[in-house]
Amino acid sequence: MYGDGEGVQMNVVYASSVDVSVPNGPGVNELEFISALARRQDLRATFILPRPSMPAPSVLEEIQILQVPRTDVRNIYRWTVHQTALYRRLVKTTKCHRFDLIVIRAGIFPIAFWMFLRRSNIPYAVKTAGNGRFDVFDRKGSAWQRLRRVNQHLYREVLDNAIVVDCVSEAHVQSLKALSTCSNIIRVDNGVNIERFYPKESSVSRHKVGLDRFQYVVGYAGNVAWERGGMQLVEVLPRLRMRYGNVGAVIMGGGSGTDALKARARSLGVDDACVFTGSVPYDQVVDYINSFDVGVSLLRPNKEGASEQKVRQYLACGIPVVVNSTSSAFVERCGVGHVVPYDDIDKIYEALSYWLKQSADEREDVRMRARSLAVKELSVEARLEERLDAYRSALALREDRPLQLL
Repeated sequence: MYGDGEGVQMNVVYASSVDVSVPNGPGVNELEFISALARRQDLRATFILPRPSMPAPSVLEEIQILQVPRTDVRNIYRWTVHQTALYRRLVKTTKCHRFDLIVIRAGIFPIAFWMFLRRSNIPYAVKTAGNGRFDVFDRKGSAWQRLRRVNQHLYREVLDNAIVVDCVSEAHVQSLKALSTCSNIIRVDNGVNIERFYPKESSVSRHKVGLDRFQYVVGYAGNVAWERGGMQLVEVLPRLRMRYGNVGAVIMGGGSGTDALKARARSLGVDDACVFTGSVPYDQVVDYINSFDVGVSLLRPNKEGASEQKVRQYLACGIPVVVNSTSSAFVERCGVGHVVPYDDIDKIYEALSYWLKQSADEREDVRMRARSLAVKELSVEARLEERLDAYRSALALREDRPLQLL
């Protein structure tokens, strides 16, 4: 149980199968959500999460977490142990304390949530539900295809009985409405921790992460770089160097596709100007981002419904961005980025060039506007407030009376 003292008005249990120590999209999303929830003084939150597989970020040291074994859907034994422990932990926790609301993040084959929620009378909400399609099945063999229907049944029933389901884009909202009978499916964009990601002196950050040999830096901060902007950075780098001289490309994250990026950099003769960092501890990401002059995030067309965490992190650090997804198109309207086609290298070059050629005064103006936008509209606290407002309204309707919970 987290938090004590006067003024606690609602008890919430939050449960997820996501490993928050892994610095990928789901891990970062969950880490920032639970840390924001834990900071709230007007409610009491209990967290049920898997044991960290990596050294946990320092923020977790201040949050008491009820741990369950990690899951791996590829390993039936580990998946079974996790689901069993998660179910038992939910049962035990809700027997020991009274809760007003359960919030869950349901992933593939959510049998523990399905079993528990069928027998529980506590209202529950589903956070960051995705599009409900679970595209992972498309990349598996025939045995997995036969299991798709089972997963769809479990997931649909979990969604159907929730008081609120949220997802990160309008495309995901429409996808879930076609899948589920839940009447309260809403969009809640990803948020950024503006206390963790903030502008720092570029020269200091570059020195700290070993990038001070470059005059200009274009970068990608995230995972699966080979299909989310890393390849485009490699392709455009020769032209950028021809025009601007000492330009470096920083590509963060690891994975199987990194070798193809390195090979392409060698074939283009720019491998000396490409820095492949591999996986970076989450606490160090802010210095890498502050080393960038421009950040990129380019999603394949079938992934454009995502809400890129990295874009919000770039902006919180005052860095302009080049994107292609509809969920990040606001950057162009706000004058802090460009929207380009995914594979149009000419357009990507023009967009990156626009930001690299700016004067010092112009850069500072963009830096201030990007930071201001993040603080006012993109913070994880603002996203949490949206969810709490939705929970409050749904609980009030459920009780059919005015309810002042928060």
